[in-house]
Amino acid sequence: MKNKIKEILKNKAVSFYIFLTVAVFVALLIHDWQIGFNKIDWDAIWIEAHGMFFDIIVLGLLLTIYNHFRDKEEKIERYMDEIDDFRMWNEREAAHRIRGILKRLEKLGVTNVKLDRCHLCNLEMIAQRLSGALLHKTDLNSTDLTSVEMNDCKINRSIFTQSNLTSANLSNSIIRNSDFSNATFYSAKLFNVRFEDCVFSECNFQYADLRGAKFLKIKEGAFLGAKAFEYQKEFFLDNGVDTKEIIFEPNPKDFEDYEEFYIQGDIVNAKKGEFLLKNKNLIKDVIKKV
Repeated sequence: MKNKIKEILKNKAVSFYIFLTVAVFVALLIHDWQIGFNKIDWDAIWIEAHGMFFDIIVLGLLLTIYNHFRDKEEKIERYMDEIDDFRMWNEREAAHRIRGILKRLEKLGVTNVKLDRCHLCNLEMIAQRLSGALLHKTDLNSTDLTSVEMNDCKINRSIFTQSNLTSANLSNSIIRNSDFSNATFYSAKLFNVRFEDCVFSECNFQYADLRGAKFLKIKEGAFLGAKAFEYQKEFFLDNGVDTKEIIFEPNPKDFEDYEEFYIQGDIVNAKKGEFLLKNKNLIKDVIKKV
């Protein structure tokens, strides 16, 4: 509600009507003070005041607010049409234009954008918010998606090869038939993600939060050369992944500070809290006993 009010107050026309209302009210008070309050017919003034404020506020302010939201919807519709114009255009100019449109839509509070058949290769989309977006045959090859918000997305037949998804949030997304070869999921939040028939060869899953993630319809070689830590092995085993394809490196040095470490559970018995401090995406979901 506060954000809505702030958004309304940023509108110049709304601010003008509020200023006008206050100015008229102050002018009337000054006028009444100069002529003397005892000479004023207060009943008549209150009748006129009600009519005046009804005209200014109801017919002016509310109409302006309506126009503000109508203008916002028209902008959103125009931006969506512009994305349609660049769809299937495999040129760097188109990719940069779409990225600019996405930033403007984000400022308007829109993240659930339809990006079907868009070419967004070799871009910097750091911390871009795309929650609830729809991606079908979308090309994000070699794109920097660090800290991107792509939770609750529906992704199908898309390309993420060599993409940087460090600290990205893909929680609760459904991803089918997509290629993540050579992608980096370092410290990514993959909580409750549903992967179906995807390729992860030579991916980096180190520090990734894999709790609740599902890997379905796995083909032979899908994880060939992927990297992860030993403590993550149980997640792949639970999903029927051939762990022989994955290179499991020793747990990090700070991991040795722990007597027990159960990500799927809720308890971590630790001697120090350094590991959690370095992996803030786990802090909210585990209980630390030092």
